[in-house]
Amino acid sequence: MPSTMVEEEQIKKAIKRFKTRIKKELTKGQVRNCTFQNGGSIEGQEFYTETKNGRLSIVIPSHKWGYDDRDLFYVALNSENGRFTPNTELNIPYGLNRYIQTCLVKDGKNIMICHRGKFTVGNGSLTKQKGLEHFENKTILIDDGGKEIWVTRITKLTSKYFAEEIAEFTFEVNVLKDMHR
Repeated sequence: MPSTMVEEEQIKKAIKRFKTRIKKELTKGQVRNCTFQNGGSIEGQEFYTETKNGRLSIVIPSHKWGYDDRDLFYVALNSENGRFTPNTELNIPYGLNRYIQTCLVKDGKNIMICHRGKFTVGNGSLTKQKGLEHFENKTILIDDGGKEIWVTRITKLTSKYFAEEIAEFTFEVNVLKDMHR
């Protein structure tokens, strides 16, 4: 059974592979100022590519913004040139942390980026059940530190459709959020 990665050293190696893949396969864009609904903002380097769902942008922040227990990736489709408001975040914790919705899952030699199902919509949140129901054709059962749970598979670190799969996930996140605003 696939399982959540829990060892910090292995997670950091996988995050490094994720960053390398982004930097190699997406085009380096400009430094973007990411703005959030709560009024906060953070600066980071944008990487982008065209996908069937539009222009996928991933911003890697230039600093940790106070989060020393995870790496942050801000993702958007068809973002405006000036302002960058992420459609979703891929926050990957350095250990087992069920409060953070993104997790790395190991299945044999494959490492997958997965999502636990809960989403922020406006000032509220969408339940895990509704999130997983929306992505039901992409959910997998995993061992999450001794607990069996369902998660949504976003992509494998080795997938030849890496950017397309992240863009498809982001597109569906937008659909899901629009349905519940």
